[in-house]
Amino acid sequence: DMMSLFQARGTEIGGWTKFMSYLMHDLHTRGMKKKDIEACMHGIELAPEMKNALHYLAEKGCHMQIVSDANSVFISDILTKNDAHSFFSGIITNPAKYDEEERLHISPYHNADDVDDVAPHGCVRCPTNLCKGDVVKSILSSSSSSSSSPYNRVMYVGDGGGDFCPIVYLSSLPNIE
Repeated sequence: DMMSLFQARGTEIGGWTKFMSYLMHDLHTRGMKKKDIEACMHGIELAPEMKNALHYLAEKGCHMQIVSDANSVFISDILTKNDAHSFFSGIITNPAKYDEEERLHISPYHNADDVDDVAPHGCVRCPTNLCKGDVVKSILSSSSSSSSSPYNRVMYVGDGGGDFCPIVYLSSLPNIE
């Protein structure tokens, strides 16, 4: 299975994002093309409760962004299938693109040379490819310097170890419940 392979080869390859790019290369050599990846991603349906929550938050004027350790192609395909692009003003993730042979290439959000496995963002909590804490800081600071009013409430939803850093950052801010 994929997790066993990652545990065996992931560190050697350079972490999750580079491992996923490696897998996309391997699948491409076995004949997988863009249409196959799209079909797989289009098979992922948002739960009705999630769709209801997105509609509700949009109606209330909430500004929603995706900060994900996945990649831009997977996220875009899933949002397209679920007609959910319009809910989000931004998607911050690892960039991905197809080449002329329809092989999917995935790159780290934070550009790294992986020298001595040092994260280019300097965060010891996060993987080298993406520090969600830095991204959340950037989102909040860009809001404060814009002409519109800064956020008066932030809700962060996460489901993995990479979500610890932004939670630590947000909990350090004043007026956070």
